[in-house]
Amino acid sequence: MTKWALKLNLEILLLVLLIGFSFFIRIVNLGFPDHKIFDEVYRVTRAQMFLHDQPFFTPQPHLGRYLIMLGILLCGDNPIGWRITSVFSGTLLVVVLYLIGKKLFSHKHAGLLTLFFATFSSNYLAYSRIGIVIIHLAFFIALALLFFILATENNNKNSKSFFCFSAIVAGLAIAIKWTALVLLPIFFLWIVLKANLKNTLLTKLSSSALFLVIIAFTYLLTFSGEARNHEYLHQRYKMPNSNFIESIISWHKLAFKTHINTNNRHPCASKWYTWPLMYKPVLLHWQFDSTRSKQITTILGIGNPVLWWAKSLAILFCLFMLFFKRDKTIIFLLGAYFISFLPYAFIKRPMFLYHYLPSVIFSTLVLEYTFANLYKERKYLRPLLVSFIILIVGAFFYFYPFANGYSVSISEYKSRLWFKSWSDYTSIITKYIDPPLIFSNSTRTNNT
Repeated sequence: MTKWALKLNLEILLLVLLIGFSFFIRIVNLGFPDHKIFDEVYRVTRAQMFLHDQPFFTPQPHLGRYLIMLGILLCGDNPIGWRITSVFSGTLLVVVLYLIGKKLFSHKHAGLLTLFFATFSSNYLAYSRIGIVIIHLAFFIALALLFFILATENNNKNSKSFFCFSAIVAGLAIAIKWTALVLLPIFFLWIVLKANLKNTLLTKLSSSALFLVIIAFTYLLTFSGEARNHEYLHQRYKMPNSNFIESIISWHKLAFKTHINTNNRHPCASKWYTWPLMYKPVLLHWQFDSTRSKQITTILGIGNPVLWWAKSLAILFCLFMLFFKRDKTIIFLLGAYFISFLPYAFIKRPMFLYHYLPSVIFSTLVLEYTFANLYKERKYLRPLLVSFIILIVGAFFYFYPFANGYSVSISEYKSRLWFKSWSDYTSIITKYIDPPLIFSNSTRTNNT
């Protein structure tokens, strides 16, 4: 066996092991808790109502609900059915990030580092095993970006197909959450910095128009099953619905009005500028066993601290390095990161750390770029970088009970809450809980 073939086989082995591990840690203990938590109270309940022909109004796009419904149809109306599609989206996200890394970087470990970082991201894990839509959004954004990169490759015989796939997936992402509209300026940034398109201006304009038409058509198509709800809104709110387009326009007006008028407070909410620091994780489920064992069970939307802060430092490091080295790849990644992140500065309603998850896609890629370049150019740092890899794995397992809902003792629970902002909302939340010390459905919000 040649040296090249051995390296290839080792890469395939690592790929299979990490993807298999990613799926396993998402599927294990999936049925816990056996009731709806956090925004499952809204998302899953609406999926159930839709399946039982009960009309309702929701101010969010509909595809996320359809994905939850798909899980219920496949696995039944039970906790596993509510969450199984999140498992698949979370696992596939890891795979897509690996493929993006392979396309963006040329070093010998390209993609594997991204795969490793995504696998040991506690935040992605936590949201991959509950029935809300943020992990679906991150997956569809990453997939649309991958197809767009493939569509703009030189000498790619399937570029037209990837062009259409990217537009379709982008439309589906927007049909999960409108924040996926950030894909449009990100695509434009990629064309400006990285794509080597030889088309004429007219062809570019016509291609751009077609791309937008496909996105819009895909998005509108997700409304095709909402006739019953539109009729309900017509009767209750006098919403005009004489035809399909008028119904969609009327629904958007009502949805935007609802969002504008939403200003509820929530103890887990956090400011957008605190997200790179992971100032306040989101408490998704919390319960206390008052028996002699006195165990605390938590599902916490918290990232792997070592990995999370390393990504934020990598962002700062690469911004600094731009003064000395103008690499188009890192300019694109930094630009995409800020495009996906900074719009939240203009949103006044309560926001949560999980809104940052799509931006983590780009910070993960920035970390791979930084790590790989330091390892290659600064040989004296290699022992430190290897230690960093080990530290990431250790921190992941240290916080693993928080991601998968395993019970720990009170002392273990407190030892993992390193900062006051990670735990100060617990005392606040218990005021709203009946019975006290049982944190579940009361932690819901209408913002996912």
